[in-house]
Amino acid sequence: MYIDHYASFALPINIQNQYPWRRQLHSFVVHSFRDEIVALPLQEIHTVNATTDEIVKLTKNFTFPLAIRGLLKNSSAVKLWHSSDWWLEHYADEGM
Repeated sequence: MYIDHYASFALPINIQNQYPWRRQLHSFVVHSFRDEIVALPLQEIHTVNATTDEIVKLTKNFTFPLAIRGLLKNSSAVKLWHSSDWWLEHYADEGM
């Protein structure tokens, strides 16, 4: 069963009042599932240790995120985009 609790604004008042259980159900759903989600620390490894087997193990077969430190350090994107001159040369006329 799917209940769109955001749609109540679009319904006429008489329909909302006609189904008082809808407001009670909305309150139950919102308050029952508002428990705080505990933040998990992000797994990190350095490129030296980033083997395929290690990545698969740390991401639990690619189901959890992983930060690989230094992976893009020598990429052309980082080298170019780091320079404010590059941004001015390519996007000086762009609006914000």
